[in-house]
Amino acid sequence: LLAAGLWTVAGADGPLQRRDPVQVPAFVAEESGTRDQPRTLVLGGSSPAEVPYTLVRGSGGRLGDAELAAAAGSDPRLDKIVSSLVAGSGADQTGQLGGFAIRYVLVRDGAPPRTARVLDATPGLSRMSQLDGSALWQVDRQVARAVILPGKPGEAPIPVASGPVEVHTGIPAGESGRTLRIADRAAPGWRATLDGEPLTPKTLDGWAQGFELPAAGGRLDLVHEDSAARTGWHWTQAGLAALLLVLALPGRRKRLDDDLPEEAAAVPAQPGPG
Repeated sequence: LLAAGLWTVAGADGPLQRRDPVQVPAFVAEESGTRDQPRTLVLGGSSPAEVPYTLVRGSGGRLGDAELAAAAGSDPRLDKIVSSLVAGSGADQTGQLGGFAIRYVLVRDGAPPRTARVLDATPGLSRMSQLDGSALWQVDRQVARAVILPGKPGEAPIPVASGPVEVHTGIPAGESGRTLRIADRAAPGWRATLDGEPLTPKTLDGWAQGFELPAAGGRLDLVHEDSAARTGWHWTQAGLAALLLVLALPGRRKRLDDDLPEEAAAVPAQPGPG
């Protein structure tokens, strides 16, 4: 029991080691939970010829993120943006990074020094701090996961208060031709309403989810609904878990009181006259 308790508290040594789950600086992880829901682009690798990257939100990756990323596959548009960023094209990358709600760029310890020099020379990026060998840059523009794109070109987007997935907030009135844009892949499961009226979905920039907005303001509600197959599989798992719990419950035992006197044996009938 003592050994099991120590293993539970300290964990197992060997090929796996316990690490800090926070993969980004503390203030970046804290800011990622605000109304803008900004994300962090993490660059790694040891060679400038091949730069692995991860797009994270919050404190970093969690259990199951690797499987989801592998199932979704890579994004060729983000691949191109990262390639241009680390190649030192000299162009302003803030607009493309902001399209993915990227506010910070983190270069891990061990990356080639050339990567840091290229980011220092990139317009629109400002170096912020360096911690444990990792360097951090901030995008010099307003970045938010959900924004309202004005109908007139050239006007700045208006950020919208958002959660990690859903949006429930009020938006002001404006001109016609506005569009709600969220920095997530377009999918059939997205639903948006304004004061209860459904909004027409559309795909922006070839990948991002958008919705057409009227000139009037009101209460905006954005949700993501899972497919019927996925919802059914979740309910099936819940039912199997409940069945397993019922089968694991201990059964009732029949108890006998040994202190009671034994019952007298029945006396067999005796033959007699009559």
